[in-house]
Parts: sequence; structure tokens; C-alpha cells
Amino acid sequence: MVRQCITGIIDTWKKENNIPYPVDDGHLQYLSLQIFSIIQQFMEPVQIFIVSDLTSEFEILKLYLTREFSQQRVTIRPVLFNAQDLTFMSSLNNSVIIVKKVFTSAVTALGISEKNIIVPITIEINDLDKKTIAESVVKCETNTFRDFILKQNEKRKN
Repeated sequence: MVRQCITGIIDTWKKENNIPYPVDDGHLQYLSLQIFSIIQQFMEPVQIFIVSDLTSEFEILKLYLTREFSQQRVTIRPVLFNAQDLTFMSSLNNSVIIVKKVFTSAVTALGISEKNIIVPITIEINDLDKKTIAESVVKCETNTFRDFILKQNEKRKN
């Protein structure tokens, strides 16, 4: 997406300035990677909500998540099932919601699965759970990045 945007900008610049020379694909790729890295530094962290009925599970998952992901990449918020009102979750967008498998249907019933990623996990958080969480964070980051690029394209066109 960045490369397409950069190519469009470079092509417009070349046309407006009557520059007939081609821009090397390697240079475009390198510039795109640099811009991608810069944009990533300013993206909002992905919100991760941990839904559980035990504080000890929050702490174990939080420990794992803070070791796996930097604070610039994710924010971790505990939600105590049966003790907190979960209706606020219906307004969430592009978040990862980690939930014990036994609570999955209750959380899904809130209607949040269209705009967020629900990750049902086992109590011991196995390798498959870890992989699913990491993939979910990457997907949310990709969504945030895509939305940013689309907004920039719209601004550029207007």
C-alpha cells in the first residue's frame, strides 16, 4: 500500500516537473520501507482486553503479553467477568479481546466480533493461543496502517 502511494506521488511529481527519467524500483522499495517504519512509530497501540473471572489469570496473561509486545505496540486492559459491566465493549473497534473459552459465547453475544478480534484461550495459554494472539495483534496493526494510508490518499486527492 505504501509503495502504491509513493509511486503515485512520485509519478505526479515527475509529470508536474516534466521529469522524463524513470525512478528505480529498488529506490521506490527502499523509500517505501522507510516511510512504513516511520508511520508505524506513530500508530496507536493495539488495545488488548483480557476477559477473565480471576485476577491471577490477568496477571499471568499480562506478564506474557508485556514480555512479548512493547508498550508502544499494545495496551493491556483487564476486564473482570461478572464484576464489571461489559457493555462498553460494544463500542470497541479494532481491538484484541482475549477471553477464556468458557466465556466466549457471552462475550460474542455483545456483538463485538465484527469490529474486533476475539481470541478464546485455554487457562494454560498454549503455543497455539500465543500464535493466535500474535496474529491478531498484527491484523489490528495492519488495519490501523491501512486506514491511515487510505485517509492520506483521500486527503491527497482532495
